[in-house]
Parts: sequence; C-alpha cells; structure tokens
Amino acid sequence: MKKNLLLIMLAAMVLPLVARAADDAEQKGWNVGLGVAVGMNYRHNATLEITPRTGYRFNPRWELGGYLQFVHNSYESEMNHYGIGMFGEYTAFRKGGFRLFVDGKASINFGAPKVVYYGEKDSKSGYIEAGFVPGVAYRLPDSRFELKLRYMYLGYLYGDPDYRDAPGCFGKSSFIFDAGLRRAEMSVVYNF
Repeated sequence: MKKNLLLIMLAAMVLPLVARAADDAEQKGWNVGLGVAVGMNYRHNATLEITPRTGYRFNPRWELGGYLQFVHNSYESEMNHYGIGMFGEYTAFRKGGFRLFVDGKASINFGAPKVVYYGEKDSKSGYIEAGFVPGVAYRLPDSRFELKLRYMYLGYLYGDPDYRDAPGCFGKSSFIFDAGLRRAEMSVVYNF
C-alpha cells in the first residue's frame, strides 16, 4: 500500500515536469515570417517597408535570427533602401496565446538617390541601426501561425536616413527614439 501511494505521489510530481518539457520542445525550432509597415518619410510621402525574417527559437524565451529589409518611397524622386540585419528576441511575458517581447536588432541599410533635388544630390544614402523594438505576439489556436506587432524603436543610429526628420522621430544625434508610423510593423510568422 505504501509502495503504491509513493508511486502515485512520485507520478503526480513528475507528470507536470514531463508536460512542461514537451511544451518547451514544441516551442523550439525554426520559423519564417514576413513583416509589412507603412509610414511617412521626412517629406511626408508614403513609404512601404517589407521585411522577410527567419529565426530559431532556442526556448520559450529566446529567439535569434536574421532579416532582409526593403523600403520603397512613394514619391518618384525619393530613394529606396534595402538592408540586412540580425535580431535577438526576448519574451518577457506570456499568457495563453499572447506574449510580450523585445527585439534587440542591428542592421545595415543601403540606398542611393534616384534624382537630383534643386541642383543638389540627396546625401541620405545609407545608415546603421542598433537598438530595441518592443512588440506583442499572438499564436493562433491549434496552428503553427503567429501574428506579431512591433512598434517603436529606441537606440543608436549612424547616418542620415530619410525618416530622421519624419513625424514621431525624436533625436538629432546618434541616439534616437522613433515612434513614427513607419515603425508599426505587422508580421505573420510560421513556426516549423
């Protein structure tokens, strides 16, 4: 009798740990995603940003990955940017299918002016960023898909991108806080 009671108590203590390990294993692995953001540049013209990403989730809290960035400006005389970057995502809070996270990111962006402005070339040709982007994610029930919203940016900026003087971007030095509309990125992520 004591032996059976001991086995039942041991099983009651071990089963939650096994279930937790299975849950953690389900949250590991590769994922791919596509982000889209629409905003304004410093001339108040519309911009479209497309960001394909791939990452690897090591555990329920940490993910590392890389991304490409394509930025198109609507006005014909504006320049387009493209870039490459890497990110580390830390999940700070999780409740049900929702989670709050912070992306630490670093990127190099390139671009070249298309035309000449009033007889002068536009010097806004590329920039480097390294900083933090908060976000919220929702994993669709019984699905491998996840929806993410990233908004704002706080960090270092080297160069003179076309959004530095856009509405919502604060900081004229190397350190900026950008709460402009172009920073609101919606993503769809597929977890393998």
